[in-house]
Amino acid sequence: MVFVIYLIIALVFGLIGSSMATSRNRSSGLWFVLCAVFGLFGIIALLLIGKNPGGGTSEASGVLLPPTANFDRTKWQVLSEVDPDIQAAIAKVAPFGDRWVSQLAEKYLAVGDKQYLDSIVSNVIGAAQSAPPGTPRGNNRQQSV
Repeated sequence: MVFVIYLIIALVFGLIGSSMATSRNRSSGLWFVLCAVFGLFGIIALLLIGKNPGGGTSEASGVLLPPTANFDRTKWQVLSEVDPDIQAAIAKVAPFGDRWVSQLAEKYLAVGDKQYLDSIVSNVIGAAQSAPPGTPRGNNRQQSV
């Protein structure tokens, strides 16, 4: 009985740690295990180390994605590597900055239908052009070594 209670508590701490790690752009699986094993100490450690400043950098493209982007990064990465229509859409939006490429990814993956791709690109470019001056463009490109 005590073992079952410990497992439930470990699961709760693990889920809390995993959720916190995701919001801090850190490995949710690793932090699930650490917080499940170490409990409150794992959560405190996660709080102390804070957010991962590296963001979600795509090694292949060098595009820095904001940590709060709400889309499947892996799916977007694969699409951007193999689909010429997606590559063309990214090329149109990229001059406005990575923030807008992320919006393109989020909107396209939410719809998931290529017939809307041109409309989504137009919508994102329109939003980028009408953004107030001084709005961060998010053009923090990193060089691959």
